[in-house]
Amino acid sequence: CTEDGKLRPSTEESSRAQLEAAASSGFPTEIMAEDEVVDAEELLAQQTNLDPEITYLVLTRTDAQIVWGGALRDEPPIPEEAVLGPWVAPYLKLGDRDEALKAFVFGYLGALHSAGRIEWDCAIVPFLPAEKPGPIVQNTYAWGILLTLLIMLAVFRSAAGCGK
Repeated sequence: CTEDGKLRPSTEESSRAQLEAAASSGFPTEIMAEDEVVDAEELLAQQTNLDPEITYLVLTRTDAQIVWGGALRDEPPIPEEAVLGPWVAPYLKLGDRDEALKAFVFGYLGALHSAGRIEWDCAIVPFLPAEKPGPIVQNTYAWGILLTLLIMLAVFRSAAGCGK
């Protein structure tokens, strides 16, 4: 387990492994993740040795950005917001960077596949749900507790009626 908002090493490792599919198709991609509350542009400005041939998936505690590299720079497979908006932003709003990274990689590889740049059997991210995250809904157990109490009451009443 890790602290809230931090990435699990296993998530980073498996996400980097998934990006090998893009690299083997000629689109080297790396993850640039930062635990601090810093904007993606700020993080990029701090970097001194970015390879222009590599696409960077930049993820901070509150922000995300795609820095298209190489062949993708001139013809991105999808607008950046089409990956970040539906896939990454909902998880960042919840403070769940772990799921945000998984969704980022999934959305990015899905975009490469949709543009015909990568085969889907290479782009599958097995640890993600098949759908985009829905609206944020707070889960309450009030109805479940009420239903349990009603069932218990019915069981006790029927048990009390059996002894007469």
